[in-house]
Amino acid sequence: MLVISSEKVTEKEMNALCSKAVYMEICIEITRSSFKELRCPHLRELRPCQLGRPAIKIVNNMNFELLQIPPTVIYKRNTRILEISEDPRMPTALINRYKKFCKQCKITANLGCGLTKRTYSDAEMVAACAGKTIIKPAEGYMLVMSSDTISEAEMNAVCSKAVYMEICITIKASQFRSLKCPHLRQLKSCKPGVPAIRIIGNPNMSTISISKTLIYHRGTRMLEIRGNPKVSAKSLETLRRLCPECVIRAKA
Repeated sequence: MLVISSEKVTEKEMNALCSKAVYMEICIEITRSSFKELRCPHLRELRPCQLGRPAIKIVNNMNFELLQIPPTVIYKRNTRILEISEDPRMPTALINRYKKFCKQCKITANLGCGLTKRTYSDAEMVAACAGKTIIKPAEGYMLVMSSDTISEAEMNAVCSKAVYMEICITIKASQFRSLKCPHLRQLKSCKPGVPAIRIIGNPNMSTISISKTLIYHRGTRMLEIRGNPKVSAKSLETLRRLCPECVIRAKA
Protein backbone atom coordinates (compact mmCIF):
# COMPACT_ATOMS: atom_id res chain seq x y z
CA MET A 1 0.00 0.00 0.00
CA LEU A 2 1.07 3.57 -0.65
CA VAL A 3 1.42 5.85 2.39
CA ILE A 4 2.80 9.40 2.10
CA SER A 5 3.47 11.36 5.30
CA SER A 6 4.46 14.96 6.01
CA GLU A 7 7.14 13.48 8.28
CA LYS A 8 8.86 11.84 5.30
CA VAL A 9 8.34 14.20 2.34
CA THR A 10 8.30 17.96 1.82
CA GLU A 11 5.23 20.02 1.00
CA LYS A 12 6.61 20.62 -2.48
CA GLU A 13 7.11 16.89 -3.07
CA MET A 14 3.63 16.01 -1.86
CA ASN A 15 2.03 18.62 -4.10
CA ALA A 16 4.11 17.44 -7.05
CA LEU A 17 2.73 13.94 -6.49
CA CYS A 18 -0.85 15.26 -6.54
CA SER A 19 -0.49 17.89 -9.24
CA LYS A 20 -1.37 15.72 -12.25
CA ALA A 21 -3.04 12.77 -10.53
CA VAL A 22 -6.42 11.67 -11.91
CA TYR A 23 -6.76 8.47 -9.83
CA MET A 24 -5.23 7.92 -6.39
CA GLU A 25 -5.30 4.87 -4.13
CA ILE A 26 -3.29 6.22 -1.26
CA CYS A 27 -3.07 7.33 2.36
CA ILE A 28 -1.81 10.90 2.66
CA GLU A 29 -1.07 12.05 6.21
CA ILE A 30 -0.34 15.69 6.98
CA THR A 31 -0.04 15.95 10.77
CA ARG A 32 1.75 18.34 13.12
CA SER A 33 3.47 19.94 10.14
CA SER A 34 4.21 23.40 8.77
CA PHE A 35 2.48 22.54 5.46
CA LYS A 36 0.20 25.26 4.08
CA GLU A 37 -1.66 23.49 1.29
CA LEU A 38 -2.36 20.35 -0.68
CA ARG A 39 -3.55 20.74 -4.27
CA CYS A 40 -4.97 17.86 -6.33
CA PRO A 41 -6.73 19.89 -9.06
CA HIS A 42 -7.25 17.10 -11.62
CA LEU A 43 -8.35 14.29 -9.31
CA ARG A 44 -11.33 12.25 -10.51
CA GLU A 45 -11.33 9.24 -8.17
CA LEU A 46 -9.96 8.77 -4.65
CA ARG A 47 -9.57 5.57 -2.63
CA PRO A 48 -7.78 4.94 0.68
CA CYS A 49 -4.74 2.66 0.80
CA GLN A 50 -6.42 0.47 3.41
CA LEU A 51 -9.96 -0.18 4.60
CA GLY A 52 -10.80 1.95 7.63
CA ARG A 53 -8.15 4.61 6.95
CA PRO A 54 -8.80 8.02 5.36
CA ALA A 55 -7.25 8.65 1.97
CA ILE A 56 -6.33 12.16 3.09
CA LYS A 57 -5.72 13.00 6.75
CA ILE A 58 -4.97 16.62 7.67
CA VAL A 59 -4.78 17.02 11.46
CA ASN A 60 -3.14 19.50 13.83
CA ASN A 61 -1.36 21.81 11.39
CA MET A 62 -1.09 25.42 12.58
CA ASN A 63 -0.38 26.87 9.11
CA PHE A 64 -2.53 24.71 6.85
CA GLU A 65 -4.97 26.78 4.77
CA LEU A 66 -5.98 25.00 1.57
CA LEU A 67 -7.03 21.54 0.45
CA GLN A 68 -7.93 21.54 -3.24
CA ILE A 69 -9.77 18.57 -4.69
CA PRO A 70 -12.58 18.88 -7.26
CA PRO A 71 -16.15 18.55 -5.92
CA THR A 72 -16.76 15.94 -8.64
CA VAL A 73 -14.29 13.41 -7.20
CA ILE A 74 -15.69 9.88 -7.08
CA TYR A 75 -15.21 7.80 -3.93
CA LYS A 76 -16.68 4.58 -2.60
CA ARG A 77 -19.96 5.06 -0.74
CA ASN A 78 -19.73 5.07 3.08
CA THR A 79 -15.95 5.45 2.92
CA ARG A 80 -14.42 8.07 5.19
CA ILE A 81 -11.92 9.32 2.66
CA LEU A 82 -11.13 12.57 4.52
CA GLU A 83 -10.15 13.40 8.09
CA ILE A 84 -9.70 17.10 8.83
CA SER A 85 -9.36 18.67 12.29
CA GLU A 86 -7.28 21.11 14.34
CA ASP A 87 -6.22 23.21 11.35
CA PRO A 88 -7.15 26.70 12.60
CA ARG A 89 -6.13 28.63 9.48
CA MET A 90 -8.32 26.58 7.17
CA PRO A 91 -11.33 28.77 6.24
CA THR A 92 -14.67 27.76 7.73
CA ALA A 93 -16.36 27.91 4.33
CA LEU A 94 -13.87 25.40 2.92
CA ILE A 95 -14.30 23.05 5.87
CA ASN A 96 -18.08 23.22 5.53
CA ARG A 97 -17.74 22.43 1.82
CA TYR A 98 -15.85 19.23 2.59
CA LYS A 99 -18.39 18.34 5.28
CA LYS A 100 -21.08 18.40 2.60
CA PHE A 101 -18.84 16.59 0.13
CA CYS A 102 -18.27 13.70 2.57
CA LYS A 103 -20.97 13.68 5.25
CA GLN A 104 -19.66 10.55 6.94
CA CYS A 105 -16.09 11.87 7.16
CA LYS A 106 -14.50 13.10 10.37
CA ILE A 107 -14.26 16.82 9.65
CA THR A 108 -14.38 19.58 12.25
CA ALA A 109 -13.53 23.27 12.30
CA ASN A 110 -12.93 23.44 16.07
CA LEU A 111 -14.99 26.60 16.21
CA GLY A 112 -15.46 28.49 19.44
CA CYS A 113 -14.35 25.49 21.51
CA GLY A 114 -17.62 23.86 20.51
CA LEU A 115 -19.77 26.93 21.24
CA THR A 116 -22.46 27.48 18.64
CA LYS A 117 -23.24 30.81 16.96
CA ARG A 118 -24.99 32.56 19.82
CA THR A 119 -24.26 34.74 22.81
CA TYR A 120 -22.67 32.90 25.70
CA SER A 121 -21.73 33.64 29.31
CA ASP A 122 -18.17 33.81 30.63
CA ALA A 123 -18.78 30.59 32.56
CA GLU A 124 -19.91 28.82 29.38
CA MET A 125 -16.84 30.00 27.48
CA VAL A 126 -14.46 28.88 30.22
CA ALA A 127 -16.18 25.50 30.51
CA ALA A 128 -16.02 24.99 26.73
CA CYS A 129 -12.49 26.28 26.10
CA ALA A 130 -10.49 25.21 29.15
CA GLY A 131 -7.97 22.55 28.21
CA LYS A 132 -8.53 22.87 24.45
CA THR A 133 -5.62 23.18 22.01
CA ILE A 134 -7.46 25.28 19.38
CA ILE A 135 -9.35 28.32 20.67
CA LYS A 136 -11.05 30.03 17.77
CA PRO A 137 -14.48 31.70 17.41
CA ALA A 138 -17.17 30.86 14.93
CA GLU A 139 -16.91 32.99 11.77
CA GLY A 140 -18.03 36.57 12.39
CA TYR A 141 -17.82 36.24 16.18
CA MET A 142 -15.22 37.15 18.82
CA LEU A 143 -13.83 35.48 21.91
CA VAL A 144 -13.05 37.94 24.72
CA MET A 145 -11.77 37.37 28.26
CA SER A 146 -11.39 40.06 30.90
CA SER A 147 -10.09 40.02 34.47
CA ASP A 148 -13.24 42.00 35.35
CA THR A 149 -15.45 38.96 34.77
CA ILE A 150 -13.19 35.87 34.79
CA SER A 151 -10.99 34.62 37.65
CA GLU A 152 -7.25 34.06 37.40
CA ALA A 153 -7.70 30.28 37.71
CA GLU A 154 -10.30 30.26 34.92
CA MET A 155 -8.15 32.34 32.57
CA ASN A 156 -5.13 30.12 33.14
CA ALA A 157 -7.28 27.03 32.57
CA VAL A 158 -8.26 28.38 29.14
CA CYS A 159 -4.59 29.06 28.30
CA SER A 160 -3.18 25.88 29.82
CA LYS A 161 -3.23 23.64 26.72
CA ALA A 162 -3.81 26.21 23.98
CA VAL A 163 -1.57 25.96 20.92
CA TYR A 164 -3.59 28.40 18.78
CA MET A 165 -5.70 31.26 20.16
CA GLU A 166 -7.80 33.83 18.32
CA ILE A 167 -8.94 35.95 21.23
CA CYS A 168 -8.68 39.22 23.14
CA ILE A 169 -7.49 38.87 26.75
CA THR A 170 -7.42 41.90 29.05
CA ILE A 171 -5.94 41.78 32.55
CA LYS A 172 -6.15 45.31 33.90
CA ALA A 173 -5.97 46.79 37.42
CA SER A 174 -6.55 43.34 38.88
CA GLN A 175 -5.17 41.18 41.68
CA PHE A 176 -4.01 38.53 39.19
CA ARG A 177 -0.54 37.11 39.86
CA SER A 178 0.05 35.13 36.68
CA LEU A 179 -0.88 34.29 33.10
CA LYS A 180 0.55 31.03 31.80
CA CYS A 181 0.28 29.91 28.17
CA PRO A 182 3.10 27.31 28.06
CA HIS A 183 2.18 25.63 24.76
CA LEU A 184 1.08 28.65 22.69
CA ARG A 185 2.48 28.70 19.15
CA GLN A 186 0.13 31.10 17.35
CA LEU A 187 -1.73 34.08 18.75
CA LYS A 188 -4.18 36.22 16.81
CA SER A 189 -6.22 39.16 18.06
CA CYS A 190 -10.01 39.08 18.07
CA LYS A 191 -9.98 42.21 15.89
CA PRO A 192 -7.46 44.26 13.88
CA GLY A 193 -5.46 46.92 15.69
CA VAL A 194 -6.07 45.50 19.17
CA PRO A 195 -3.43 43.44 21.02
CA ALA A 196 -4.47 39.85 21.64
CA ILE A 197 -3.16 40.02 25.21
CA ARG A 198 -3.16 43.23 27.29
CA ILE A 199 -1.74 43.12 30.82
CA ILE A 200 -1.77 46.62 32.31
CA GLY A 201 -1.43 48.04 35.82
CA ASN A 202 -1.60 44.90 37.96
CA PRO A 203 0.28 45.40 41.27
CA ASN A 204 0.64 41.66 42.04
CA MET A 205 1.32 40.32 38.55
CA SER A 206 4.70 38.56 38.67
CA THR A 207 4.56 35.71 36.13
CA ILE A 208 3.78 36.03 32.42
CA SER A 209 4.70 32.76 30.76
CA ILE A 210 4.33 32.33 26.99
CA SER A 211 5.98 29.59 24.96
CA LYS A 212 9.28 30.52 23.31
CA THR A 213 7.98 28.78 20.18
CA LEU A 214 5.34 31.50 19.67
CA ILE A 215 5.36 32.59 16.03
CA TYR A 216 5.80 36.33 15.54
CA HIS A 217 4.36 38.01 12.45
CA ARG A 218 6.15 41.21 11.47
CA GLY A 219 3.99 44.30 11.70
CA THR A 220 1.71 42.93 14.43
CA ARG A 221 1.48 44.01 18.05
CA MET A 222 -0.09 40.98 19.67
CA LEU A 223 1.02 41.91 23.21
CA GLU A 224 0.70 45.03 25.37
CA ILE A 225 2.34 44.64 28.77
CA ARG A 226 3.07 47.62 31.02
CA GLY A 227 2.75 48.91 34.56
CA ASN A 228 3.18 45.56 36.32
CA PRO A 229 5.92 46.30 38.91
CA LYS A 230 6.51 42.70 40.04
CA VAL A 231 7.28 41.36 36.56
CA SER A 232 11.06 41.05 36.36
CA ALA A 233 13.21 42.88 33.82
CA LYS A 234 14.38 39.47 32.55
CA SER A 235 10.79 38.36 31.90
CA LEU A 236 10.03 41.60 30.05
CA GLU A 237 13.13 41.15 27.88
CA THR A 238 12.09 37.57 27.05
CA LEU A 239 8.65 38.84 25.98
CA ARG A 240 10.24 41.60 23.86
CA ARG A 241 12.22 38.97 21.99
CA LEU A 242 8.98 37.11 21.28
CA CYS A 243 7.35 40.28 19.93
CA PRO A 244 9.88 43.02 19.03
CA GLU A 245 7.25 45.55 17.91
CA CYS A 246 4.96 45.12 20.91
CA VAL A 247 4.49 47.63 23.74
CA ILE A 248 6.30 45.86 26.59
CA ARG A 249 7.77 47.93 29.41
CA ALA A 250 7.92 48.25 33.18
CA LYS A 251 6.36 51.71 33.34
CA ALA A 252 2.65 52.31 32.82
